[in-house]
Amino acid sequence: MKKLNAMIFTLMILTGPLAGCTADDSSFDVLGCANTDANNYNENVTKDNGSCDYDLDDDGTLDTDEILGCMDSTANNYNPEATDDDELCDYGPVECYTNTERGIVLSFDDRKNIESWGNSRELLNSRGVKATFFVDNWGTINDWELEILNNLSSDGHEIGYHSTSHGDYYDFLEQNLTAENYFQMEIIEGLELMESYGYLPTSFAYPRGHRNTDIDELALTEFSVLRGTRTNINGSESWMAECKDLSVFRSFSLTSNETHWIPYAFNKSQESAISILLNGHGIGEGGYAISMDAMENLITEIEKFELPYLLMSALAK
Repeated sequence: MKKLNAMIFTLMILTGPLAGCTADDSSFDVLGCANTDANNYNENVTKDNGSCDYDLDDDGTLDTDEILGCMDSTANNYNPEATDDDELCDYGPVECYTNTERGIVLSFDDRKNIESWGNSRELLNSRGVKATFFVDNWGTINDWELEILNNLSSDGHEIGYHSTSHGDYYDFLEQNLTAENYFQMEIIEGLELMESYGYLPTSFAYPRGHRNTDIDELALTEFSVLRGTRTNINGSESWMAECKDLSVFRSFSLTSNETHWIPYAFNKSQESAISILLNGHGIGEGGYAISMDAMENLITEIEKFELPYLLMSALAK
């Protein structure tokens, strides 16, 4: 009898924890943000864990409460109530001698994305899109890549220059090299190769957007227009450009998380003749690619605002 009781007791211990284990057990929940209004909404979540994010730039202000404006107190148009800088601070008196045209300046970077550009030709042609494609590494370019670039050029797109080997200017400076070193190695050497294929570019895009006014001064001896990225403000015009005078322009990434800036720029274009610079890499595939759906949506918005397409060379003074 004692032996039987011991067996029953052991069986109760083993089966007890399993009694509450069913298909509905909360341990099978997918935790995360279940609110569709949040920045980090996850459609696969089955149980909200309170992690929803309504402040994309983590500045302490909810996205719905953000106020765009100039946040530099030294600027003429400083807005003390602004929570998100619109990069349009006015430090006058600065006279603009050459104003921009109203339009959209699309550009795409890197030789490794040439195939994706070629695969997007049908979409671009069918919607009347014109863009500038910046190409690096001309020393090892293949015939099939040249064929795509020639086709894009024939379609009315611009082929711009993107350095000898995609060298990062800041890396040069960290190695105690100079702007002159970068100019000779990453601009002149590759430029001569590009010209040997019959391309005479007037625009140059800095790899990763890394630049300063020292290298700008040298680069402008070879090109009429330079393009950086949104982050480096010193010595450059805004990506919502109103003036061509500096010949150096910032550009907003098509794959940025802060996508609310693009419709803001489109709306602003209805008030003033700004040139909106947007840059990407691959189209539909390739590195840092914008998806085909996102590209089509962007084109639709450009058409809705009736923004003409401008090539980078159109920003020349």
